Amino acid sequence: MPQITDQAILLRDYDLEFVSKGPLDGIWCCQYLKCPKCLYYVLKGAKYDECSCGNISIDSDMLRVTVSEILESKIATYDAIKK
Repeated sequence: MPQITDQAILLRDYDLEFVSKGPLDGIWCCQYLKCPKCLYYVLKGAKYDECSCGNISIDSDMLRVTVSEILESKIATYDAIKK
């Protein structure tokens, strides 16, 4: 069962700072990946999180980020900074 990141709380309590489009040198150097399809912010540090459309899923136990329908280079990545 995926963790569900509360999008309203995330956007209310944090400033999201753009990091990159896609992984940097094959590594996702960020806290959140934003799905360009459903605009959900997926928490990379979650044990398991998945966007609402299923395009991006995170499995921290297996150290895996899966992007199924959109090129990884189209995924915007962000760090969250507490307001």
